[in-house]
Amino acid sequence: MKQFKYLFISTILLFFFAGCAKRNFFPDADDPGLSLLTSHGYNVASNYINGQPYVNPFGFLSGNSLPFLEKILTNSAFDTLSLSWPIELNSSSQINNSMYQRISLLMPIPKSFTQNDFSSMSGTRLLNTNTVQIQSYFNSPSGVFSGTANVYFVKIGSDILNNSKYIKISGLFDGNIGDSILITKGRFDFEINADNLNF
Repeated sequence: MKQFKYLFISTILLFFFAGCAKRNFFPDADDPGLSLLTSHGYNVASNYINGQPYVNPFGFLSGNSLPFLEKILTNSAFDTLSLSWPIELNSSSQINNSMYQRISLLMPIPKSFTQNDFSSMSGTRLLNTNTVQIQSYFNSPSGVFSGTANVYFVKIGSDILNNSKYIKISGLFDGNIGDSILITKGRFDFEINADNLNF
């Protein structure tokens, strides 16, 4: 009976830990607090904001917070491609002092932009034509701050998993919002279900 009890508890623990999400954060020795740039769809992103490391949050059961990729329709000659994700300060001693909660990269795109057009952006550098936005926890004046960004899509590819198409995106970014907010050494590695895209 005792052996059965230990076997039962061991089996429950095995299933519990097998169901838990993996962080997929690989510390960069040259850039403390940031993850190495990968291209495997690990759903991890990190960057510095004024020298402090930020990363997308991680939940023990849910895993890394996922990005949101969408086409925003505008009244101008171009629409906007938005890639955004939640962020938090990557420091256990300073996590409660996190000033920002979301970062967005906004890129001008033709109105006819499709998923095939997005895939063809692999290896493309977009310099000084993009907008970076960060959303603050504080509401002064609007809580959203905008500036100029550079984005480099290192690799964009696709994969089929369980009869669904997934787009893998890895890249680098930086930007500044006036003279007061400097975003440096940004890197992301995401996997997004193509069925959820609006383009």
